[in-house]
Amino acid sequence: MPAAVLVPLVDRPEGLTVLLTQRTAHLEHHAGQISFPGGRAEEHDRSPVETALREAEEEIGLHRRSVREIAGFLDLYQTVTGFLVTPVVGFVEPPLDLTLDAFEVAEA
Repeated sequence: MPAAVLVPLVDRPEGLTVLLTQRTAHLEHHAGQISFPGGRAEEHDRSPVETALREAEEEIGLHRRSVREIAGFLDLYQTVTGFLVTPVVGFVEPPLDLTLDAFEVAEA
């Protein structure tokens, strides 16, 4: 199953930081894991970038306009649960006004 995650690099005065999430404990896939925001591709997603940005907006409320630049991609990886994940690296402009999806994300 194709999937994508956003590797959000946040440009803060003290330097670059990486935004991670913790998935809620009740989820069927990857429950409780520390992760990047992301998920499986949907039919209307035209690219891994679209998937990663859509999922980040759904999961943590990170608006795609906050991602000022896509820096590139990391190597594909296959999860033990059958997802083929494309990591999409993007620079994010603070301030971050995140709204977590309480069903999927315990913390960010």
